[in-house]
Amino acid sequence: MRTFSEIVLEIIRLKGYKSEAQVADLLNLKPSSLSSCKARNSYPFDELFAFCEEENVPLDHLFIEGRAEEFVILKDERAIITEYRKLHPEDKDRISDLITHYRVTPKPKLS
Repeated sequence: MRTFSEIVLEIIRLKGYKSEAQVADLLNLKPSSLSSCKARNSYPFDELFAFCEEENVPLDHLFIEGRAEEFVILKDERAIITEYRKLHPEDKDRISDLITHYRVTPKPKLS
């Protein structure tokens, strides 16, 4: 089972966050409470369960290391998929081409 610190890192990765403060906000915790939970390796289960339910993240993915990430679809991704399914096949092809272009061509770094 993952430690609470590892779970925090997994939430950061899943959500694309930059800081633990964002995780604390997401879980409706004070940053100091999040730090305290990490130090004691105690789990704020109610908040973690609520996150999993809201974001459609399987509990075992969050708590057990090595679970397949490709099966985790976050709330905002689910909304995009729903809209994508409504598109005409030609529009789906355009979206696919766009994704392929951006996957192959890295964005230029701003200096």
